[in-house]
Amino acid sequence: MHENKKMERDAVGSILILYEEKMTYLGDTCIRTSRIRFLKAYFKNAAIDLNVTDQANLKYCDGLLTHNPYIRSISNLSWDNIDFNNYDVLFLAAYDESRFRDYLAGRYPDLSPGDGPMLISFSRLLLRPLPVENTNYVLTEHTELNEFLSGPQTGEIYITGEERTWADQWLAARGLEKDELLFIIIDSSSRRDKMIRINVFHELLTFLLTHHKCKVLIFNERQIGKTDFYRSFLGDAFFQKIIFSEHLSLREDLRLLGSSYTKLIFGPCTGLMHCASSIYNYYVSSGMNAGEVPLIVTYTGRYTANELNANTWWGNSPLVSCLILKERSGKKELLVLHDLSKDQRDINDPLPCSEYGSKILIDLIQTRGIIKWGQLLPN
Repeated sequence: MHENKKMERDAVGSILILYEEKMTYLGDTCIRTSRIRFLKAYFKNAAIDLNVTDQANLKYCDGLLTHNPYIRSISNLSWDNIDFNNYDVLFLAAYDESRFRDYLAGRYPDLSPGDGPMLISFSRLLLRPLPVENTNYVLTEHTELNEFLSGPQTGEIYITGEERTWADQWLAARGLEKDELLFIIIDSSSRRDKMIRINVFHELLTFLLTHHKCKVLIFNERQIGKTDFYRSFLGDAFFQKIIFSEHLSLREDLRLLGSSYTKLIFGPCTGLMHCASSIYNYYVSSGMNAGEVPLIVTYTGRYTANELNANTWWGNSPLVSCLILKERSGKKELLVLHDLSKDQRDINDPLPCSEYGSKILIDLIQTRGIIKWGQLLPN
């Protein structure tokens, strides 16, 4: 095994990515695994296999990477059950890279220098950043590849026509009529401070439900009693217009995001919103007219120092209206990320999500919704 052998990229025929950490955040994983598509663009003649050591990662792989044309196979094997000599290049994603390097040295002690696959670090590109003291990155990175991957990258999730038909049929079986519109509302996040206030959420949701030809989809993947909550929250009349996604896999939930009924996807800066962005990026790249894309709206607030800013997360999501609320001359101003200049996008002075009001959100949905869908919502 070697780390410094000169590599002719067009001569690389086989690559194995070893993903050695547990996938925890859906949005991070969605964004970072999308880089595999660009890895294939760099090594255009290579077949790419992915091995995840943690069994729990298969949920994310199934959800995000099923039908991905740039990955030949996904496996869940121990190192002892992988023949590493079948590959030209090994890309390692691990917080402690020395452990795998030492394992290879022990397993293949008789390899001559320069023999075997090339071993390259992929950790910074595939893994969620950790403080330096919690990492041990000892392998060489591929400088030219890193520069290639540093440009704008739009994510894609590959929902097939058959999967979209499945989603439409699932929704129809739960009462969605052919002439009705589907509004998908994401009502949870990894942190409470990323959410709007509950009264604002109530006013926005009831406004949407007043449209007589619509239903609202709510994800209830954790089975945490949302049915009873929404019944008391909305009252019986509006509650009858709610469809709950329950007992479904992540992949099946992603199919629902991509249904042909979907006309609005709204939620905080969270994983399912990144997935929605990637699904419709793929649809558009496959020929969907941009005018058929639903209104995708994510609202943002204050980011931690490690998270940087809204542009970090949404700057490469061309189909998403990313909202930023700021105070200007004593007044709240709602801005859309892609309407801002390049310099303005990175200015990090937003108001927290608790400062959003329902009127400012409803006004934006009405304005952008009417442009996209015709007279969709009542004025």
